[in-house]
Amino acid sequence: NIDANIQFDCTSPQFKTIKSNIEKSQAQYKIALVHQPFVTVKSKHPDNGQFDCYNPMFEANNISAVLQAHNHNYQKEIVSDNILYGVFGTGTHDVGSKMYPCDSKTDQKGVPALCITGENGITLLDFQIDNPNSKHIDGWFMNNAEKVIDRFSLGNPGIH
Repeated sequence: NIDANIQFDCTSPQFKTIKSNIEKSQAQYKIALVHQPFVTVKSKHPDNGQFDCYNPMFEANNISAVLQAHNHNYQKEIVSDNILYGVFGTGTHDVGSKMYPCDSKTDQKGVPALCITGENGITLLDFQIDNPNSKHIDGWFMNNAEKVIDRFSLGNPGIH
């Protein structure tokens, strides 16, 4: 968990602690969580400004996914090294047309991103755990009517 409400840049004590914890972890899947997104399409809230600090550390330490919020919409992209960056702000704080707009099809770095607004729902992630030598994540974004709006696979054999 990354607390973006306090200092969290590359020189911060928080960054050093997070980096150390990630480096020591032997987990099959490493997931980073942050409220204010590292990457986002143009929407109500901008990115947190720390992507260039954190992404190289995520890449070097086999982070599988970065789960983000703040913008009340659904966003999914693969930024680099097969890392899923998702904005999963589709709860019911805002509904329908009151959800935040998707004003671009790329993030601030120009990476293509899927953005869906106006659909409340939940994102489900299924992690393959039966083979410690293989990593595979299947994901679904389902709206409140239980309709699958987006699906994806990450890992072996790649993202779809």
